[in-house]
Amino acid sequence: VAEYLAWRYLLEKDPAAARTMVARAMRDALAPEPLRPLSEGLHLFREGNEVAYPALYQRGMLVWRTLETVIDRERVDAALREYYKRYAGRSASIGDFRKICEEISGRDLSWFFDYYINGTQIPEITIRRMAAGAPNEYAGEIVVKNVPADYQVRVEMRIETASGSVSHSVATRGEVTPFTVTVPGPVQRVVVDPDLRILRWTEGLKTLLIFSYR
Repeated sequence: VAEYLAWRYLLEKDPAAARTMVARAMRDALAPEPLRPLSEGLHLFREGNEVAYPALYQRGMLVWRTLETVIDRERVDAALREYYKRYAGRSASIGDFRKICEEISGRDLSWFFDYYINGTQIPEITIRRMAAGAPNEYAGEIVVKNVPADYQVRVEMRIETASGSVSHSVATRGEVTPFTVTVPGPVQRVVVDPDLRILRWTEGLKTLLIFSYR
C-alpha cells in the first residue's frame, strides 16, 4: 500500500513521473523467477531485496491498481478509510481488508484475493476481432487467459481510426467477453489497457524476460 499511495501522490503532483513508475513496475514486477505469492509478505525479504522489492512493492502496487478496475477507485478509498478507522492501533490482516472491500462493494471478492494475493498466476489479455454488423461498428471479444471462471475486471481500450480515436471500456467476466463499439472510420489499431491499469502479461514484457534469461 505504501507504493500504491506513493503512486497516487505522484499522479496528483507529477503525472509523467506516475506513468514512469507504473511502466517500470510493469517491466520489473514479474521478473523474479519463480514468482512468489504476495501472501508471504515480509518473509520475502529472506530472498533478498531483488525478490522482495519487485514482489511486495511493485507487484503489490499493480495489484492495488487492478483492484480499482474491479470495484473502482472511490470504493478502494472508502475501504482504506474504513480499514484504518476500524483497526487503528490493532492487528489486522489482508483478510480483514478483503471483508471491508466486500462490505463496501457488495460483492464476493474471494476470487480476486485468492488469485492476486495467494496465487502466482498472471493473466494475459488480448482482443480477438469479430465480424461487425454495420460499417461503423467494431466488434470483438476480450480474451483473458490463465484466470478462474469468476475473474472479472474492467478493461479499457483505445481504438484508433483515420478519423480519430475512441476510448471504450468493457466489464469482463471469465475468459471471453464480447463487445461492440461505434467508430468514426476504419479501425487502424486497438490498444488494450493503454494506461496499464491491470497487472498482466504483455507481449513486450514476455519478450524482454525471455531475452534476459537467454
